[in-house]
Amino acid sequence: MQLVVSGERVLAYYEDDVAVPMVAFPDARLVPYAGAMEALGRIGPAPTGPEDGRLFRAPVSPDLPAYAASERYRAEVGGLTFKGHRFATDREVGQPKITRAELKALSNPAYAIPDFKTVTGAFVALSNADIVALGDALDAHVQVCFGVEAAVGRAVAAGTLTTVEAVDALFAAIH
Repeated sequence: MQLVVSGERVLAYYEDDVAVPMVAFPDARLVPYAGAMEALGRIGPAPTGPEDGRLFRAPVSPDLPAYAASERYRAEVGGLTFKGHRFATDREVGQPKITRAELKALSNPAYAIPDFKTVTGAFVALSNADIVALGDALDAHVQVCFGVEAAVGRAVAAGTLTTVEAVDALFAAIH
């Protein structure tokens, strides 16, 4: 389950296979949660009627490795900047498109792309060397994302990282 959390309040919750519309929650963060919602407790006085419309209280101890995995994925597919342009790095289109172009460029030194569409909708020309460098930048971007997630896991295990805010700080440079 994924919780949309702001401060101590759970604003919404979604099943793991649902894409969470975070644009609807601009000041919130997404926190993976494996427990029962009833275990979280509620905020405010108990209702007098049968329906309990109170907000759930955010988990006291979030699952930091799961949160880091969620943030790693968000960073990984959130795009990368190369030569001043933003390129898509989603797994469905962006990463495969860049990887395919790099493979073609490596096998054909004359291969270039005159109109590669960026995240902003702008078209940029990529030389053979640009394509290879973009592919290398994509690989480095993905590896940095997984490296930060691994570092979070080690720090949590060592007891030196204990808050969502600390995880956010480690991922801030990637976003």
